[in-house]
Amino acid sequence: MVLYELLIEDLTTLGHMGSSSTLKERKMFLDPNDARKYAEKDYEEGIKWTALGKGSWTSGDLSYVMYTIQSREVN
Repeated sequence: MVLYELLIEDLTTLGHMGSSSTLKERKMFLDPNDARKYAEKDYEEGIKWTALGKGSWTSGDLSYVMYTIQSREVN
């Protein structure tokens, strides 16, 4: 079975030496379209998704947040 994991990264802490993004939320979905809808509701507007490869998409840097969807094979 394939699930789709949505990662929501907080980018507001970037820019300082040694800083990195912070994982704000992680959610699993049965359908990648549901993950996209959830991200767009969280962002409060549409997102132009970029394919990263089979079963993976990213929003790219949206100034303060970034969304990534990855397929996960589960048994």
